[in-house]
Amino acid sequence: MTQGLLNVESVGNSAHPYCLARAWIGREGVRNYWTRQWAMVDPHVEPVAFAEGPKAEVIVEVHQVVLKGNLLFDKTVGHIFRVENGLIRQFDIRGGGA
Repeated sequence: MTQGLLNVESVGNSAHPYCLARAWIGREGVRNYWTRQWAMVDPHVEPVAFAEGPKAEVIVEVHQVVLKGNLLFDKTVGHIFRVENGLIRQFDIRGGGA
């Protein structure tokens, strides 16, 4: 399943086996989370800036628009990735509320 520039299989395969992403743990948990999210809403995320965080995180500021028939969310948020051995170990969203 592909949404915008993101492919659910790629995300799952890029996750650490014990990845923590919004309370979902492991590759299957991450894959299931995104599959459920995209079944409920129509999200579009466009990266606008990249930075390194104080704890070696990769911080991607994204413009996020979420539709569910009508506009639900239109805001810039931070996607924070902690990477371990080339795989995403943890994923958090800063400034969301969606």
